[in-house]
Amino acid sequence: MVAGDLVGYYFEPAEVLDQLLDWKGSMYIVRGNHEEMMLAAMESQKVRRKLSEKYGPGIDVAIEQLSKQQFEWIKTLPHPLIINEYRTPILLCHGSPGDINCYIYPDTPTEGLLGKECDLPGILVMGHTHYPMITKKRGRLIINPGSVGQPRNGQPGAHWTILDTDTLTAEHKIEPYNVGALLEQCKRYAPNHPYLRQVLERT
Repeated sequence: MVAGDLVGYYFEPAEVLDQLLDWKGSMYIVRGNHEEMMLAAMESQKVRRKLSEKYGPGIDVAIEQLSKQQFEWIKTLPHPLIINEYRTPILLCHGSPGDINCYIYPDTPTEGLLGKECDLPGILVMGHTHYPMITKKRGRLIINPGSVGQPRNGQPGAHWTILDTDTLTAEHKIEPYNVGALLEQCKRYAPNHPYLRQVLERT
């Protein structure tokens, strides 16, 4: 499961999508707000300039790198997505089920954020915050695996989560990786956006 934001910050989105499109096993992916921003930027140079000023050149890089097949694939990504192949249904989304831009943290009140209680399955998997989270609210297991590419919780590395759909338990994992090459790319392609470098080294 991938909770969105496949493009938008850094500089090798085509390779990311190639790996996903080559995956042979089961795969569930929803679009994130950065996919939506990229598609909007493709329709408007004004939007594209504003996004580049705010986030750096990641959206521009994606527009220039991605193939027609990759763009079409991104356009088909749903939000949210119900997965019914396991004992307990899973709802996969980016921000919240009803709002792709909503930020949900462990201390976020449930009311008004997660939609109608009767519509929610027992497991929710979401992204957007870049903060790993495993919590329960009103009997529902809520998981945010964190970010593979841009952790914001002060723990460098690629963050991901194992979900056991039989025991309804989850465990966070961190895969260390050398960010040296990416830091050099940030200096080269985004010298005016130091955040893109700083967040990778934050502890």
